[in-house]
Amino acid sequence: MKHTGRLLVVAAVLLPLAGGRSVAESVTPPPNDPTRALEVLVTVGPWPTLSALIGYRGRVWFANSVRYPDHNSADLYSLGLAVGDLRFERHLFTQDVGTPVAAGGLLYWPYEDPRPSVGWGHIAVTDGDNWQLRVMPGDPPMFHVHAMESLGGRLYAATSAWRAGLHLSTDGGLRWRQIYDHPTPKRQISRIIALAGFDGRLFGALVERRHGTPRFPLLVLDGDAVTEVPGWPETARTLDLAAAKGGVYGLVRDAGGAAFWRTDGRLSKRLADAATMPPLRAFAADADGFWGVGDASGGGALWHSGDGRRWRRVQDLAGGRPVDVVVYDGRVYVSGTGSEGRGILWGPPPSSSPILPPDPPPAWPSPPTPGAVDWTAARTIMNEAVSKPDTYRTRLRDSVYGWALAGPPRGFFEAALDSPFPDKTVAMFGGRLTPRAVNLGRHILLWGMGVAGRGRVPVALLERPWIQVSNRPQKWFDSLPMALFAVSWVGQNDDATVASLIRRLDRAADPAWLRGDIIGALGAVTGKRFGYDIRAWRQWWAESKRKWPGPGPGGRP
Repeated sequence: MKHTGRLLVVAAVLLPLAGGRSVAESVTPPPNDPTRALEVLVTVGPWPTLSALIGYRGRVWFANSVRYPDHNSADLYSLGLAVGDLRFERHLFTQDVGTPVAAGGLLYWPYEDPRPSVGWGHIAVTDGDNWQLRVMPGDPPMFHVHAMESLGGRLYAATSAWRAGLHLSTDGGLRWRQIYDHPTPKRQISRIIALAGFDGRLFGALVERRHGTPRFPLLVLDGDAVTEVPGWPETARTLDLAAAKGGVYGLVRDAGGAAFWRTDGRLSKRLADAATMPPLRAFAADADGFWGVGDASGGGALWHSGDGRRWRRVQDLAGGRPVDVVVYDGRVYVSGTGSEGRGILWGPPPSSSPILPPDPPPAWPSPPTPGAVDWTAARTIMNEAVSKPDTYRTRLRDSVYGWALAGPPRGFFEAALDSPFPDKTVAMFGGRLTPRAVNLGRHILLWGMGVAGRGRVPVALLERPWIQVSNRPQKWFDSLPMALFAVSWVGQNDDATVASLIRRLDRAADPAWLRGDIIGALGAVTGKRFGYDIRAWRQWWAESKRKWPGPGPGGRP
């Protein structure tokens, strides 16, 4: 798509191809030719897969995560094209990421399954240095933001919980409105998993299951109408989608294997099928054709096609299984699952000769001016809402969001954290999870602090022992991870907070994903990029802590 211990092993090595040749011996193209031999540039852990490749501001960005199974992990990294420097960018409190998009000089990262959410979508936005959080309210609820696309100065997002939807923003993601809700029978599921914009229209790859029967049509949004693209295969799942060469191209797969299709929204045509098509998992397009990656004997491989009909195997990719590919600055980059349990990135050696025009300057949209709030009345409303756990996911959540956008006074949410929560449980996920009211209530209040970007999280919440029992969805409505989330977006970096986070790195009983939350909070509030290098964090704190000012309003400047 287009787009434990030490932190990582950075490698710039040549791996053998079948027959004993090195990658460097396979081709000898000019420096900026995208067919340059790909090397293993980096392997990144602790999570096993790199995905969601996208080029932005002279760097290739990607996520390190555990894909597909429920797991609480997603870290963002970037690699410089010119120098080859790897940077830990941001930890996201989500089970994975959707397909990102660059628009208006900003880079948008959709949360594929946000842990802070109680039924709303989340997006992290960056200009390469600064970060902001976007929330996507909506009804029906959404847990997933599968993909984003930019078209005609507008942002689109594909969402779902049980029903697929499309959302639109005209102000850089500050406000969203749902423009499509896919008709889905109760107890059935539909999702739009990939987006592509072409000729002023938005195309989306739908996955739906109705009473055990799967369908995979291609949808098109033209104006206000959403229809199915005629002729697109309904029995083959669309794995990847891209606009190029006067149309929208899709990689589809069914029991018979992979196929490659093209459509202009009116006519659809199969260009290659399993008889001539390599076993691709993802593809990218450039001015000269298509690049595809997939499994091959002994590992993975990279293929190229000028027209989508005839495919040529360009290079074997030893060391792992590829899952994503992007062409950026005239160079091909491939990410995947490494054979040693770490994510892997292949690409050409670093080069300081860019051929793309510079990215547009970041254009942070100005938030709307909030209306006046009677904060004394708001406290009364909040106290009443806290007393009714059955309304937490509606009334309390909605109120907290509105107050967060309005800019609450100091101590507003903090005071409610110690409210006399009822001694009750709340049924979540159809009764599969039943968090206590105090945990769910604090979850929502801490989420509000993070959305507001202000307040002070009690350090005592950061030091609570982790005692939750594992559950199948791998979700917990507990104040500890949400306190870390809030600290990250508030930027709470006083001595007491940072010292508590550093100490927490030594707790062997914490699960690996929770350690990721701690590391993510440290990175967000200090600006340091040590990632999972625990030794570096300890050394930095030992050398710098006496130089830090004491706690104060807003933390360290």
